[in-house]
Amino acid sequence: ENQLVLLGEHGWLAMVVSAEQAAAMPRLRSLDDAEADLPTRLRSYLDANCSGCHQPASRVGDHAFLDLRFVTPLAQQGLVDGEAHNALGIEHGRVLAPGHPERSVMLDRVTRRGDPFAMPPLGSGRPDPVFTAQLRLWIEGLAAAK
Repeated sequence: ENQLVLLGEHGWLAMVVSAEQAAAMPRLRSLDDAEADLPTRLRSYLDANCSGCHQPASRVGDHAFLDLRFVTPLAQQGLVDGEAHNALGIEHGRVLAPGHPERSVMLDRVTRRGDPFAMPPLGSGRPDPVFTAQLRLWIEGLAAAK
């Protein structure tokens, strides 16, 4: 049974959600979900793993100009060709530089470990190889989409 339906029926939510409403809601997709397109899979990953800090309501310091919540439209997230709060010395660095993985600060940060600019800053001993490979593919493909 859908968790939102069940929680609503038992009074744990402020509203009751029908099965039809729950089925129509956007949902996060895993990186290996072949039915979802690449941007949806990556934005889902960013929501699940990064949006806790990288969103306007975060109270955990200054988190650049990003809003990585899945519900935020891509054009408003600050990802694609977004201004990098700290480009880490990368010339013409952008959050995701369409067609230029070498200029994409996010890709640089998620592949680092053991320094203050690594993302995530805690709880990860090595970069996620599936995520970083798919992120690189998306960045490369963004040039064609422009």
